[in-house]
Amino acid sequence: MTLAGEELLARARTAGEVRPDVTAPDLYALINAAAWAGEQSSPPQGERLLTFGLDGFRTWATDRE
Repeated sequence: MTLAGEELLARARTAGEVRPDVTAPDLYALINAAAWAGEQSSPPQGERLLTFGLDGFRTWATDRE
């Protein structure tokens, strides 16, 4: 599973969509956290939190620092 995630992230990095420091374990942790949050509140809230997290993985997120 980690290999599949790393391959997905490699393609996203090549396309310039994902920061170079994001790892597959980072992605899985974020997805698990969003799923847990969705179980604790509503599915729309879980989706909203996942969107916030994924936006932080994008390359343009580092432009704000």
